[in-house]
Amino acid sequence: MPASVHEDHDQSMVDVDGQQENGEFIEVGENRITILSGATDTAASFQFKEEGHTLGNALRYVIMKNPKVEFCGYTIPHPSEAKMNLRIQTYGIPPSQKCC
Repeated sequence: MPASVHEDHDQSMVDVDGQQENGEFIEVGENRITILSGATDTAASFQFKEEGHTLGNALRYVIMKNPKVEFCGYTIPHPSEAKMNLRIQTYGIPPSQKCC
């Protein structure tokens, strides 16, 4: 058999640090989270760049485990945009300070 069949490393595993599935790179220092307008003392909406259902559902699940959180939900505004919006409402505690 050819020697290449018995090589110990896998050619399919390429170093893809910082690379998205669509082939675009994200700068490490880039601000990927924005607080959207309309925030109050007990509610705020955040926008995450280059994120989708995987992070949105995981954040919603973990944040809702906090008893101080009244509501947490996420939306993907449009499938062709790589953005995810997350809304958090708390029982009288500013969401950007206490719930996470």
